[in-house]
Amino acid sequence: MKAIHLLFITSCLVACNQSLNEDKEITTEVPTADVEDTNPVTPQLPERTTTPLMPLELSPAEQTLAEGSNTFAFELFKEVVKEDKKANTFLSPLSASYALNMASNGAVGNTLTEMQTALSLAGHTQSEINDFYKKLTSYLSTADGQTILGIANSIWLREGFPVLPAFVDVNKDSYSAEVRDVPFNEATLKAINQWVNDKTYGCIPKILDQLPGTFCLINALYFDGLWKNPCGTKLGNFTSQNGSISQVEMLKTTDYYSYYADNNLQVVELPYGNGAFSMVLLLPKDDPTLERTTALLTPDNWNRWMNGVTLTDLIHVEFPAFELRYEKTLNDDLSALGMRDAFSSRADFSKLSTSPLSISMILQKSYIKVNEYGTTAAAVTVVGDFGFSGQPTTLPEPIDFIVNKPFLYAIKENSTQTILFIGNIGKL
Repeated sequence: MKAIHLLFITSCLVACNQSLNEDKEITTEVPTADVEDTNPVTPQLPERTTTPLMPLELSPAEQTLAEGSNTFAFELFKEVVKEDKKANTFLSPLSASYALNMASNGAVGNTLTEMQTALSLAGHTQSEINDFYKKLTSYLSTADGQTILGIANSIWLREGFPVLPAFVDVNKDSYSAEVRDVPFNEATLKAINQWVNDKTYGCIPKILDQLPGTFCLINALYFDGLWKNPCGTKLGNFTSQNGSISQVEMLKTTDYYSYYADNNLQVVELPYGNGAFSMVLLLPKDDPTLERTTALLTPDNWNRWMNGVTLTDLIHVEFPAFELRYEKTLNDDLSALGMRDAFSSRADFSKLSTSPLSISMILQKSYIKVNEYGTTAAAVTVVGDFGFSGQPTTLPEPIDFIVNKPFLYAIKENSTQTILFIGNIGKL
């Protein structure tokens, strides 16, 4: 039988919020989407609220899963940087994790083993993984009322596609996936793009130019965080990797920020909202290409840096305002991390469907905007085959943290240290 290729549209990690309380019932009708793809209607963002900081408590097994999530973040980022060699990179490893974990609920045998290995989750049952991400989703969505963050999933099935009910049920339960059994026609294509636009609040207005053959899985992750301490602005110089100097808008702030320094780099954390989330800036002391610093991105080093940051010093921070769009096909990167069978005729997704399935493409598009107010970030990952149709009165002298050269950055949740986004800036 000719293999039916599997399409998953994964993540959108975006700074544009979304509602997760929509109907999850299977429907045989396509929702209204009579909107031009070039000008989709974008819903209004929800109101921000004030909420107390309540860290998420994890069991030892859940802590291991959280550490695995970050290991995957570093390994995927390093593979992409090594293979792509672009000056600026921006990914959402968490978004990719959600999409691939949903897909792995349909995998068995070596296909499942390889997917869990690539995701750095080997040694855990699929049930443990699902339960952890269900718990993480609930917490991330409510951790900070000043930070708009939402995670949404949907599964679009072509009418008559033999999907197994257990696959649908586990993704509805663990990932709150909306499931729609619909004819794959132009109306459905518009509906999918409208769903993505809605869940990313216009950050990703369109994801598909054509429909897959039978199956489409979408994960949307949205982030919009306001700085706990708003920044001022000034003009400053930034020296890019090639030595060129450009004048850019710099954001500036002075406060007691968590700070760490060693012989290789300086690290500062800039909190959002109530402090549940923060941006981590990693500024190398002498590494214009960022190669040596990127190689230092390991779980052990990351934990040492995060455990070493202290609030004892007044820090004067200057860093560029920037806006970036990035796109990368991740097949080779995930294959290098051990996920191979899923892309081949050896793929076994027999817990998803009675028809043979394989993955032919995994593409991630991402977006980030950083300004004096905060950060908007988004990522969309497509997996599939498109071959088918208060300070003191007297302040001490601050430590300077001037980001006027290539640097790395990440956005993380602080109680679990989960990395939502990671990137670098080598040229402005």
